[in-house]
Amino acid sequence: MDIIEGIQGQVWTETIRTSQQLHEMMFPRMLALAERAWHKSEWEQIPDKQRRIMETNKEWASFSKALAEREFPRLDGMGIKYRVPVPGASRKHAQFCIYKEKKEIK
Repeated sequence: MDIIEGIQGQVWTETIRTSQQLHEMMFPRMLALAERAWHKSEWEQIPDKQRRIMETNKEWASFSKALAEREFPRLDGMGIKYRVPVPGASRKHAQFCIYKEKKEIK
């Protein structure tokens, strides 16, 4: 029996001064939240961890493609500003470092 009744996402607005800033904080996160709320994935029921990870990665690829090909153009058409973090990487000495949102991952 499922005990989760719903899903929610917060946006803290203490430092958000304009609707453009609000949109940039909310999108595309709101799309991902909505997708997760209404769609029960098959991978949720897979007990084998490796297989579950493979299925999760497939679903992520499908979702990412839908964002790029369908949802971002819709947001553009509505004049909604959104932010997609730019990944980055560098090589420091013999170590390769990947950056996501100014946080270093080694």
